[in-house]
Amino acid sequence: MPLACPSSRPAHAPSFVALALLALATLLSRPVDAETLEAPVGGKAISLGRGRIACDKPGGGWTAVGTGLAVRPPDNDQAVGQSVELRVSGERANCANGATVTLLAVGEAPTFDLATSVLDVDAGTVEIHGRGLRGVGLSWRARSASGADVCREPKPAGATKRCVWSVAHDMPADPRLVELSWFPPGGRQGPEVTVYDSDGRPLGPEAFTLTPALVVVSHVLSADAAVDLSTGMGEVPLVHPEAVSAVECAGAACRLANGKLVVRADTSLVNSIDVKVTLAPGVAFKQEDRLEPHPTLKLSVLHCPLSFASGPPLRAVEGALTVVKFEGRCAAEAEALHFLEGTRPVETVRTETAGQTAWVVLRLGRIAANEVTITALRGGTADIPVATAKTPTRAAPDVRSVLEIPGLPPLAFIPSNRGAVVHVGPPGYGATLVLLPLEGVYTTQTVGKSTLIVGDEFAAGVATLRYAYRGLALPEPLKDMDLAVLEDPLARPIHEVNIPAPIAGTLARPQPLAEVICSEGGHSIALVPGETARLPYSMRDGCRLIVHRERLSAEYGTQKLALDVDILRADGSSRSEARASQTLVLRAGKEPLDAWIHGVGAQFDRIVVRLSHIADESHYTGAAEMLTSEPALKWTAIVGTGRARLYAAPTIPTGLYRFGDSEHSGVLSLNFGVISRLTWLDEEGHEGFLNLEGGVMVIGLAGSQSTTGESLSQAAAVIGLGIGIPFANRSSVTEASINLHLWYEHDLSTSSSTVAGKPWSIIFGPSISIGNVGANL
Repeated sequence: MPLACPSSRPAHAPSFVALALLALATLLSRPVDAETLEAPVGGKAISLGRGRIACDKPGGGWTAVGTGLAVRPPDNDQAVGQSVELRVSGERANCANGATVTLLAVGEAPTFDLATSVLDVDAGTVEIHGRGLRGVGLSWRARSASGADVCREPKPAGATKRCVWSVAHDMPADPRLVELSWFPPGGRQGPEVTVYDSDGRPLGPEAFTLTPALVVVSHVLSADAAVDLSTGMGEVPLVHPEAVSAVECAGAACRLANGKLVVRADTSLVNSIDVKVTLAPGVAFKQEDRLEPHPTLKLSVLHCPLSFASGPPLRAVEGALTVVKFEGRCAAEAEALHFLEGTRPVETVRTETAGQTAWVVLRLGRIAANEVTITALRGGTADIPVATAKTPTRAAPDVRSVLEIPGLPPLAFIPSNRGAVVHVGPPGYGATLVLLPLEGVYTTQTVGKSTLIVGDEFAAGVATLRYAYRGLALPEPLKDMDLAVLEDPLARPIHEVNIPAPIAGTLARPQPLAEVICSEGGHSIALVPGETARLPYSMRDGCRLIVHRERLSAEYGTQKLALDVDILRADGSSRSEARASQTLVLRAGKEPLDAWIHGVGAQFDRIVVRLSHIADESHYTGAAEMLTSEPALKWTAIVGTGRARLYAAPTIPTGLYRFGDSEHSGVLSLNFGVISRLTWLDEEGHEGFLNLEGGVMVIGLAGSQSTTGESLSQAAAVIGLGIGIPFANRSSVTEASINLHLWYEHDLSTSSSTVAGKPWSIIFGPSISIGNVGANL
């Protein structure tokens, strides 16, 4: 039924191509949220429905009729596809709260010759003949997919025109499973759309439904279809199982089951089978320009079992290989066969045979399909398929590498001076990834179950790690076949790794990297780290630090060491002029480095040499885990070998008490003298606290008197014992000490013949002495 029957058209008709594009864009991109009323231009007035009236004057050529219960569409073809919004309400007094409807002017309805309607499911088209087809749209829905197309330029077809609309390429061949409907030029479709005819009557969905008179298929079997009858029975999937109602095979038993063609026959007698197909009613087979309801197809017969031995091939990888396996009698002729991937010839790279099994390596190259089919052909006057195999492909595995040296954090670079263990995740699917060497960039080595990588010492810049993708289930001759080469996307720089070397040596190499040796007259002493050595004073200028670069393995890289040399006096104070502190950058070399130690200034000076790593995170890998509070090596030596010391010191005793006869006893408040002391020395050169003393004293300088009033002032010689405790500048010339004495004193200032009483007495008391001038014995 026509939607509009205009008696004439304006001089300038609208572009139907523009209308078609507008209608298609509107249908696909604009959701129908509000109610839409469609009417053909020039048609009769349409009701607004449900007693509603127009609250406003409609625009776009639409006019309200009577009391506003109906509106008349425009009569100008240029209004086709144009929509206007109109506010409507059940009562005019309630227009402020009324609803909005969309008024859409559409073109006139076409006239279809439905007997010519053809759905070509393999071409993805619908073709219909008729009149008034320009701008007419076709929508489709099948298998949860949907779409629409518009006829832009109808083609002549005798006395009428024909249009071809595009639909999906995987439409079912059963018309009952396909929904087709048309819509007028400039129109829309949706549950909220009401379409009126030119007489102003609403039309239901059935008025727009199309059922194709004929369904056309171009493929019943896939282009590379072949049946494997090596076991006596095989199956071939049907492209459109819903379109096939029966099959009949010449020289074989055939039947339909679960959407497949099942064939039973003896393959030793035939190379192909003719299959006569009976299609469902309303379905025809298109072969070139002919339509056949009962086509006869030739199905290739495969003689040999064929399978993929290397697992699913990789997609989107350059130069990908795959390995197929023959079993049975065809294994012997595997080298004489050639192969197709789909319809594309592929190169045979290598063939390996063992008994009744053969493996053929094929170069697939870069493939993009989700599935791949390999067909083996025997040459001759005509290629004869002997085997086929089909398998899904897989995306290349995501390659992520981790480099580490055991005991250290992961590395962000490729070390050039030692091997780093490479960790990479398994790719799955019965495959493995093997790190490949790259000449001039890095080498690889397998140690046990680990793979090591070492960068070239002369390489510069960054490098990516390359892996071979190999099959684990392949026979021994093909274990090392690279089915593909994959790269870790992370680019890594190449340089040496610096690891703190064991300065003190290891169990495997006990020699330390450094040592201190002291020599004199051809006699040498090697200091033992951690122990205090005693050296004769004559060796004070013969000590040197030797750093053995020749013992440093290049695997440890460059060492950054802190060297500290101290000369300590016997009292523990440092000789600042002899102190040395230096950062030592050490690399492996052929000759050792020597550094002489100077600054010993006195007997029992202590030499202290410390050597330790500097925890520099920018230099050492794993520096944060280093212990830096103590040196790695420490040598200590005391220069001096005396066991006793004889020295003299001025002393000022105060508060001495003299025990003698009554004329010579009393407190000696101020005294002065020079005392010589003999005492023992400990291993560090410190004097003992008990001394054997002797010297000359002037006593009683402050006018001390005895208990009888006699003067106690006199010069005397003393000898006895003393206890000395140094409190400043110990073991130095300016040593100061507090002492306690017990002396035997003999009066030197008067003659015993002129003075009554005894010339000797006992003196006891404290003193302060300053000085330590003498010699070690």
